[in-house]
Amino acid sequence: MRHVLMLIIMFLALCLAGNVWAQDEPGAGLETATGPEGLLELEQKGEITIRALRGWGKLPEQFVTLAQEMRQAGSFDLLGADLQQIKLWLEQGESGDSSLAPFQDQLQALAVFLEAGDHLEWTPVADGNAVSAGTLLRSGFTRWTQSMDGPVETSMKAADTEAAQAEDPIPAQEEIASLPEEAQDEPEQTEQPAISDTARTSQPSQGQGPSDGVELPINDQLEGTYKVKLRVEGLTPIQADDEPFLKRKLQTMLPDNNPQIIEAEREFLERSSRYFTVRAAL
Repeated sequence: MRHVLMLIIMFLALCLAGNVWAQDEPGAGLETATGPEGLLELEQKGEITIRALRGWGKLPEQFVTLAQEMRQAGSFDLLGADLQQIKLWLEQGESGDSSLAPFQDQLQALAVFLEAGDHLEWTPVADGNAVSAGTLLRSGFTRWTQSMDGPVETSMKAADTEAAQAEDPIPAQEEIASLPEEAQDEPEQTEQPAISDTARTSQPSQGQGPSDGVELPINDQLEGTYKVKLRVEGLTPIQADDEPFLKRKLQTMLPDNNPQIIEAEREFLERSSRYFTVRAAL
């Protein structure tokens, strides 16, 4: 009886292995993601969270229960987590985190669910059909993104294209050689910021300030002094004739030239002198 059971298990294992190999072959069961539209946009941006899946009704009930259990057990926010956070929890659980150990199997199942893209809607597509760049494709348990407009790329070809773009960001020597000689020899010039009128007027003028500077102590802990030169920047001296308002009002504002102001000040001092021990005189 034991031998018969072992033969049955081996037969089932071979059948499952054959299905997996068939799904992993390039072009076998090729599919493209078609929706939901908002969820697909989040997937392309890499912003998929468990809460987003629940909002679109794509989260299986077992993972809803898992989110509740994790929050009650250890205050883990599974709904706000993404695939990277779930993988981090799996690593922490494998490292001996006792608070995550009870959820390892369910978290592993959730990670497989997300990596397989079962939360998206998929449509079969023939190998070689033209699709646009950025389209999500799936074959078996492998997902990838179309790198350019044109025929459907296999996962290996898409990976090679991305690797080539990452390794060769500098233009080829042939492209540099095809440039005009002036463009090759011209040194790189950085754009200088424009100087405003305010900045021009605030430039320090040469020769202003004390010639020998001001001598100041270094600090309380160190003996000695140092000299600095003080200079006022950004100010333009003016006279009364330069400003129409001052030209009209200056004479009435100065007490020496306005008897009314002098008399008002004298009356104020006389009224206030009762509070003074010394009589004020103007």
